[in-house]
Amino acid sequence: MMASARYMSFLRISSLRSSLLGCTGPSRALRFLSRPQSTQAVSAPSQAVSEPMTLQYNWIDGAECPDGYYHGGYHPVSIGDVLKRRYRIVDKLGHGGYSTVWLAHDDDAQRFVALKISTGGPGSDCLTRETKTLRDLAHAPTLAQGVHPGRHLFPTVLDAFQVIGPNGTHSCYTTAPARDSIRLAAEFRLFQLPVARALAGAIVQAVSYIHSRGYVHGDLHWGNILVQLPPHILDKLSVEQYYEKYDEPETVTITRRDGQPLASTDGGGVHVPPYAVLPTRPWALSADKFTLADTSIVVGDFGEAFQPGTVVRLGRDCHTPRPMKPLEAHFMPDAPMSFPADIWTLASVLWDLVAMKRFVSADFATEDETIAQHIDVIGPLPDEWRKSADWREQQVRYFDEQGRRRNTDEAIWPSLEVAFDDGVQKYRRRDNLGVFSEDERAAFLDLIRRMVVYDPEGRITIDGVLQSEWMQRWALPAFDEASKESV
Repeated sequence: MMASARYMSFLRISSLRSSLLGCTGPSRALRFLSRPQSTQAVSAPSQAVSEPMTLQYNWIDGAECPDGYYHGGYHPVSIGDVLKRRYRIVDKLGHGGYSTVWLAHDDDAQRFVALKISTGGPGSDCLTRETKTLRDLAHAPTLAQGVHPGRHLFPTVLDAFQVIGPNGTHSCYTTAPARDSIRLAAEFRLFQLPVARALAGAIVQAVSYIHSRGYVHGDLHWGNILVQLPPHILDKLSVEQYYEKYDEPETVTITRRDGQPLASTDGGGVHVPPYAVLPTRPWALSADKFTLADTSIVVGDFGEAFQPGTVVRLGRDCHTPRPMKPLEAHFMPDAPMSFPADIWTLASVLWDLVAMKRFVSADFATEDETIAQHIDVIGPLPDEWRKSADWREQQVRYFDEQGRRRNTDEAIWPSLEVAFDDGVQKYRRRDNLGVFSEDERAAFLDLIRRMVVYDPEGRITIDGVLQSEWMQRWALPAFDEASKESV
């Protein structure tokens, strides 16, 4: 089926992107428009697809870049393809810098699965490491106090294998399909406050379990947090019944810029599929429609995960999206990263769960401008960072000797407390989705401030997060209640 409703929605988003360029402030709309539409956890690790120097193909909004199909790039997939003589491609779920994710029907087990296919070369190695990490996390040690509450908050790898295609060797694994990512569910919407608390409790428990197993996630953001799909939605459907209920995939023909036929492997060219498939979201719920029973999540995308006890990951190798990236990655590029990096990014996740606006934004901002936003919101940098060679020019231009903003024409971002009132309370009150009491506001802000301490050694640990007042009085009780409702 050629582009229609699904494609037109992407065209409307593209048009909206242009109309929003003059907006002021970090709106929620701007936060999503520059990101790929994806319902599954996919992101760019250290070795993502590198596009050729010359773009050969016309851009398709909402799909992976067609120029990513080359030797070492994406594996060409079409609807109806069968991998491993078992997995029949049914629809597209998402894409990222080093993988595509497909809805497939397991003809052996007679069930639907999410099938993740890496790019060739280094991308295949990355997915192999991710598979190993997920399988390691699945084998939880027996504890005297029982099973860790975060033990089951990860995708279960059902199968793992490799496919060889015209663009190289690609690692693959299958999991149960997810309903949506938290990021897409919250597009232009807020969660009811009890729902946001329950989600926060679940995510913190998941990170607690990751850290207890000696792993750092390394790329924690809410695009990598997926809402579980209730099994009954797909369990009894055949492929034909799926199409009858949810419609056939939306496809857009891939064309070359020069009007010539698509390159193929014949004559040493690059294999590009004849059409792109736009990601589907047939089971999506908007954030304001969530109930506690809908808050079962899994934390995905472990392509950047590492164990600091055995692997050295330097700050310069951190590829977390800029607004969430811990600042030590910039100011301490040659220092090993560890568990505190996840705490910094977790703070952004918790904030985003309750807020309409992020407290910092990378939309149309350079890395230096994003750092300046952090200073406005959190406070002056440590002396060592403030006096570093790569920050000296910005320090003189924008800040006084104490590290506070000079009177310039540059926009000054509000403090954390003001940002909370403007970006959280105001919109929650407007949409009647629950506002924080004074006690809860104070407890939440206290937790966030302890999580975004510049010095990673002074940052609260995940155990400290779990024991914080906000988690103990509000988030964890909501998580426990949601766990009962989703059983």
